[in-house]
Amino acid sequence: MEIAAIKRLIEQDEKTREAVKKIHQEKFDLTQAIEQEKKELSDDAWKQVNAKVEQTRQQLNEQIAENDQKNREYYKAESDHLQSIYDSNAKQWRQEFVERITKDPSHTS
Repeated sequence: MEIAAIKRLIEQDEKTREAVKKIHQEKFDLTQAIEQEKKELSDDAWKQVNAKVEQTRQQLNEQIAENDQKNREYYKAESDHLQSIYDSNAKQWRQEFVERITKDPSHTS
C-alpha cells in the first residue's frame, strides 16, 4: 500500500509541476504579448505623430512658398510704381536740385 501511495504522490507531484510549468509559460507568453502590444501601440503613436509633423511641415512649406510669391509680386508692383513716379518727376526733380545748388546763398531764409 505504501508503494501505491508513493506512486500516487509522485504522479500528483509531476502533474502539479507540469501545471506550474504551464502556468509559468502562460505568464511568460502573456508578458511577451503585452510587451509586443505596448511596442506596437508606441510605434503606431509615433507614426501618427510623425505623419502629423510631416503634414504640418508640408502646409508650412506651401504657405511659405505662397507668401514668397505674394511678396515678390508686391515688391515688383511697388518697384514699378516707384519707377513710374521717378520717370514722371525726374526732370522736375533734377531742375529743383540744380536750382537749389546754384541758388544765391544770400537769399536763404
